[in-house]
Amino acid sequence: MRKYPPPQFLLLLFVFLFSITAQVFAQTRTITGVVKDSENKPLASATVTVRGKTISTVTSNDGSFSLSVPTGAIELEVSFVGYTTAVVPVSATQTSVTATLTVSTESLNEVVVTALGIKKQKRSIGYSTTDVDGSKLVNSRVTNLGDGLTGLVAGVNVAGVATGPSGSSRVTIRGNSSLGGNNQPLYVVDGIPYDNSNQGSAGQWGGADFGDGLSNINPDDIENIQVLKGVAASALYGYRGGNGAILITTKSGSRSRGVDVTVNNNFTTNKVIDLRDNYQWVYGQGLQGLKPGNQAAALDAPYDGWGAKMDGSSAVNFLGDTYSYLPAKDNFKNFFETGLSNQASVSVSGSSDKVNYRLGISDLHMKTVIPNSNMQQQGINLNTTYHVTRKLDATATVNYIIENVKNRASFSDAPGNVIAGPLYLAPSFDIRWLKPRVKDDGSELLPGSDIYFNNPYFVAYNFQNKTNRNRLTSGLTLKYDFTDWLSLQGQVSRDGYTYDVRNITPTGTGYNAGGNITQYTTNYHETNANWMLNFNKKFGEFSVHANAGGNIQDDIWSQSGVFGAAPFNVPYFYDVSNVTNRPFSYSYSHMRVNSVYGSADVGYKNYLFLTATARNDWYSTLNPKTNSYLYPSVSASFVFTDAFKLPDFVTFGKLRASYAISSNGTDPYRNLLTYGLQGFSIGGQPIGAINQSDIPNAFLKPVKIQEQEFGLTMDFLSSRVGFDLAVYNKRTSDDILGVTISPTSGYNGNVVNIGKLKNVGVELLLHGTPISTADFSWQSTLNLA
Repeated sequence: MRKYPPPQFLLLLFVFLFSITAQVFAQTRTITGVVKDSENKPLASATVTVRGKTISTVTSNDGSFSLSVPTGAIELEVSFVGYTTAVVPVSATQTSVTATLTVSTESLNEVVVTALGIKKQKRSIGYSTTDVDGSKLVNSRVTNLGDGLTGLVAGVNVAGVATGPSGSSRVTIRGNSSLGGNNQPLYVVDGIPYDNSNQGSAGQWGGADFGDGLSNINPDDIENIQVLKGVAASALYGYRGGNGAILITTKSGSRSRGVDVTVNNNFTTNKVIDLRDNYQWVYGQGLQGLKPGNQAAALDAPYDGWGAKMDGSSAVNFLGDTYSYLPAKDNFKNFFETGLSNQASVSVSGSSDKVNYRLGISDLHMKTVIPNSNMQQQGINLNTTYHVTRKLDATATVNYIIENVKNRASFSDAPGNVIAGPLYLAPSFDIRWLKPRVKDDGSELLPGSDIYFNNPYFVAYNFQNKTNRNRLTSGLTLKYDFTDWLSLQGQVSRDGYTYDVRNITPTGTGYNAGGNITQYTTNYHETNANWMLNFNKKFGEFSVHANAGGNIQDDIWSQSGVFGAAPFNVPYFYDVSNVTNRPFSYSYSHMRVNSVYGSADVGYKNYLFLTATARNDWYSTLNPKTNSYLYPSVSASFVFTDAFKLPDFVTFGKLRASYAISSNGTDPYRNLLTYGLQGFSIGGQPIGAINQSDIPNAFLKPVKIQEQEFGLTMDFLSSRVGFDLAVYNKRTSDDILGVTISPTSGYNGNVVNIGKLKNVGVELLLHGTPISTADFSWQSTLNLA
């Protein structure tokens, strides 16, 4: 028989459990309080958190709060946007607290990197500049850094080229500064000028886009980007500052404690969006309202949609086969593939009293939406600073990239463009009819009688273009602090690459049955050596920050190879040794610019600032008698919220104005007369001749770009909302343009300083933080230009 406990035991057990439960519930208590600012005004929506716990709340409109907290002594962490976080100790017996927050000097005295790596308080800057955090580029996950800037900065326009993720990106700031010259900004990576030249170009008859330099920068390595929009912002870069500058800072490990290992992997897929809904899908292939009734009629109209109404009746295609006369709406879907991209990176970073470092390794594998097209890229990035002594620092940066791209897309509807076929085929033409690519004799299976309208499958799988780039960007900087207000630094840097291109038009191509091959190598490197003396000291209510330095820039570019070698002697054997005519070409250019520069910032009571800069460049590309040009700038900043008593909801306000002159340089050899040898001789002697079609201009001047800018920056409600407004007037004169002259002069043209441009604009950046709690924050920006 089973025995049960006596009733008295059950009663004692119930009382014991109840007492334990009561003790557990008694382990918490309620704390009330209020959060105010330094002027005793309540702060609504401030976050109050028990330090080390997940217990938190937000203050009401009168700044008050109530929070259930554990018993015993605790600490409350009180935070609010734009204010310094406060830690409030609470004793075991205390039931109410008052927390006072002060405006964060970090937000009001934020330090940013400006031209030549000079660091300044953001409040002291008298021109427009925008900071982009590196995390935004990681989130967008684009291959080309330029595409990642889309929509992030007011006044910055990004135009991607429709040649896939391995193609170029065109970035302009405040419009074009030149009618025929360079309009892209200067790129600077860790203080090193970075070449972003396009490696391919196109015209009316097509051409290939072989990418630019921005695809060689891994977004995972970027700490932040500073966009210097106005001429005054980039005037210290002299002849290269007229189009603005984009300063890229890579991660350095200075924020690490001990050793940090970070691993990132991002996998994306993409498909072509078919936007041909506005195409007509009523009338099919044919001419004069008739559908193709035989093979010849179909061959005459591969891209003509002037046939009969598509009603499902029988028609004949270019192969002589009968098919249902219906719309072929899936040509994009049937030809283009799903693009795949995998970006992986791993980094090791750390810091100590003597050194901080970061080493990153990246790997990119990409298969594009175009069949038989892919890209591979591997890179190493190193950024380290070694504190040699208490006063001497050495910083080394290295970025090495290996890039291989197979079968980039070409431009225009010219021969060799793989996209032209799917886009222009007649409405009833099924692209899958072209899949065999070649006829029985090995020649291209054309969709019609037009030999210049290629088979897209033949272009994708038989045409060949391959590019290989090896790029090294590195720099070494030494900085010595004589005192806490005087220092000297020197830097030697080099950016360079070797770029190999192999482009083959195969045997049997409709418009070029013999085929041809172009194979060349481009070598480029730029070396810079510079020094700068830095002075930073306060004199009572005045502050002075001055810099003086110099730079030697040396650029060498060369290109050699065969261009359009043809035809192939042995069909389908694609090698330079297998062509009858091998036209070899070699090009070379060398440019040097010597510079001295200086800048001076004077501040009064940390709310009124005046800045003046000047840089003088001596060009090797101009007449030695007139090759010296000065580029000055002046700017002012007035933080009126520190000078006057304004309503409490106004957190920060700054007026600014600037004026500057700069340029975008000139190309080498435009003022020199060059000679070459003719392909024949007289009396056994080679004949020399002038080797150019334009008259050299001995009095050529660099383009002159000048700009005036006015701006207003304001933050409200402890920086929860705010705006940045800029108005500018940019004028270009002495723009370098080619003009046509009579061929009877012996030349076809001349290069002169004749162009003028004017850009007037307004830029507005709005920012806000609608929601900010301990666990969730919503920040939003809107820019207009």
